[in-house]
Amino acid sequence: MLTNQSLEEMQQRVDYIPGGLSTEEALKRLNEYGFNEIAREKPLSPWLRLWKNLKNPLVILLSILGLISFLTGDIRSTLVIFMMVILGIVLRYVQEMRADKAAEKTESNGKYTCHCLQRWKRYRSSAENAGAR
Repeated sequence: MLTNQSLEEMQQRVDYIPGGLSTEEALKRLNEYGFNEIAREKPLSPWLRLWKNLKNPLVILLSILGLISFLTGDIRSTLVIFMMVILGIVLRYVQEMRADKAAEKTESNGKYTCHCLQRWKRYRSSAENAGAR
């Protein structure tokens, strides 16, 4: 982790060059590492999200307890347990869908910019194209 290192160790680890990268070095790193983009997860389909919620250990445990309650004839406990299971699945599903939509909206709100130093000259660039000047 870079935060536990001294400045000199960190600079050595990231191949720091005083004054910034030359155009050739910037293009070399661009080809090697790709664009400076924020990592994004592939969104889950609604059915896959539901399946993951059903595989939750608490849901499985409560479902087994509900089945045992049903087999022993305790209908009242069966209804309470399965209502807890359904409520838990629905709430989790809705919260995850809302969170994903909020994250998508945040990502689409604007482009990220950064300040670059190349050959002792400062300039501002989009984060995706940083150093590719």
